[in-house]
Amino acid sequence: VMHHTLQCGLNVVLQWSKEYFMSVNVAKTKCTLFGCIERHPLTLQLDGERIGADRTPKLLG
Repeated sequence: VMHHTLQCGLNVVLQWSKEYFMSVNVAKTKCTLFGCIERHPLTLQLDGERIGADRTPKLLG
């Protein structure tokens, strides 16, 4: 359920960015899960490319 919900949200963001002539850099896009133990790694995709996971992301502001 969580995987499906997150993937649908990413698809909405991708569609919105295309409508407004913007692009999402998949190489710089990471996913981070807070407050749960990662039993099964998520395999989220953006525009057909897998998004990497990052346990300790840096907030760039």
